Amino acid sequence: DETWLPFARFLGWLPALTDLVYACTHQVPACLLAALHEHHPRSRLHVRAFSLRSLFQKRDQLHDIDPDERALATSPCLYSIHALCEMYGTHG
Repeated sequence: DETWLPFARFLGWLPALTDLVYACTHQVPACLLAALHEHHPRSRLHVRAFSLRSLFQKRDQLHDIDPDERALATSPCLYSIHALCEMYGTHG
């Protein structure tokens, strides 16, 4: 997240930002999402490698969704996603 802080701050300097395409394979950083919510609440976030990684879990090791992933999935800015789909067997 710290690596993205300068870019997150930079978003505040873009008054006409309407769309942001996030094409990295890493999860959208929380600071980036927070900057969009604060400075551009009507902007459209397009995530090109969408994945809720915390939901990949074994049946006998269930846990809650990561709070940052929940924030992304429920963000009013999230406009479009591209997700990879893989088949899983009977064990997950």
